[in-house]
Amino acid sequence: MGNLLIKFSVFPLITKFGKSPEEIITILSETIFSDYDVKDNKGMVSVYEKEKSRIYGEDVSDYADIFTVKEWEEAVEEGWFGDYDGSGYWVKDGKECGDEVFSSPPLDATHVAWYNK
Repeated sequence: MGNLLIKFSVFPLITKFGKSPEEIITILSETIFSDYDVKDNKGMVSVYEKEKSRIYGEDVSDYADIFTVKEWEEAVEEGWFGDYDGSGYWVKDGKECGDEVFSSPPLDATHVAWYNK
């Protein structure tokens, strides 16, 4: 679950609209908070950022050097790789996505596929 953005009591909404807490959560989830995760937490409405993820579709090429995200971040920090050295793409479960490592955060990726120039 993403970062907590706002938390408020559901009871004024129940009183005003005459709906159950579940109905209130559903209405909020489908309208003003449709881009967020909305949870009922013992009478409190909690609104969270949605977890972001990528679409991984392509098998990683045999030509790629594979790094864990941690290894990759350490290597870049130490200056081993720069965006002028080649191209890198985020990987999860052996599948690569089209998002380049120097222009996007890792999100749910577990590895990096690196292709030297």
